[in-house]
Amino acid sequence: MFYVYAHTKPDGEIFYVGKGTRKRFLDKRNRNQHWYNVVNKYGYNAIILANNLTENQAIEEEAQIIKHFKKFGKLVNILDRGDINAMSNPEVAKKCAETKRKLGQYTGKEISEYNKKYKDKIKNPEFAKKVSENRKKANLASIKKRHSNMQETVLQIRNLRCSNKTYQEISNITKISVTSVWNIVKGNSYAGVY
Repeated sequence: MFYVYAHTKPDGEIFYVGKGTRKRFLDKRNRNQHWYNVVNKYGYNAIILANNLTENQAIEEEAQIIKHFKKFGKLVNILDRGDINAMSNPEVAKKCAETKRKLGQYTGKEISEYNKKYKDKIKNPEFAKKVSENRKKANLASIKKRHSNMQETVLQIRNLRCSNKTYQEISNITKISVTSVWNIVKGNSYAGVY
């Protein structure tokens, strides 16, 4: 059986809602970075909000609770509902496959032939090396893009602070936590960005 739980700060403010079984509500593993930031600062208490549910009931209940509390902007949940694999539903998987076939994206035969050819190719050291190099290039390009985006954001934060915006206002504009905004303005983070 599943349940829906919440993590609260010591003052009782809910900052995370989840679904689980067994002792998931007590587990600190596999949480997002926002969750760890809150827990490192405040600690947390775990409470069960709804018990003895099927997985689908738990997912729906969790979605309703997240929807309610997200209005107040205090949750660290990344998704608006728990992770359920829609493709595990045969009807959904069939409809998705039909749509992709209509668009000419694949047929089952083409996919299996491609996979077989790729497995044979990847055994070739030269091909494997080329794939590896292409992945490294793509990764570097992604890192450079993220760095460039962060530079723009850092400069935006500093300009907003120079125009007498409060840290909270800057956080609301840039969608970056107040603590991160403060660290950027004070030069504790991204000090080398001008």
